[in-house]
Amino acid sequence: MQMYSNYLIAEYPEVDSDYAFINCWKKPLGAPMSKSNVDNLFNRLAKKTGIKAYPHLLRHTHATELIRVLAYLAC
Repeated sequence: MQMYSNYLIAEYPEVDSDYAFINCWKKPLGAPMSKSNVDNLFNRLAKKTGIKAYPHLLRHTHATELIRVLAYLAC
């Protein structure tokens, strides 16, 4: 997720948004993508890369990373 955030910041510095999946191609820039557009994006990426993933997986991955960081800081 951090790589995606870094990509957005580097490629679209004029876009200021807290959404994970944003519109970068038409106005309004930075608006959230619709669920169907996000699903289509993941399907296209799966076909190109052979990696089956889905948006909710990123939420679980982020939560796991956050738990690990908090556990480390608590030590």
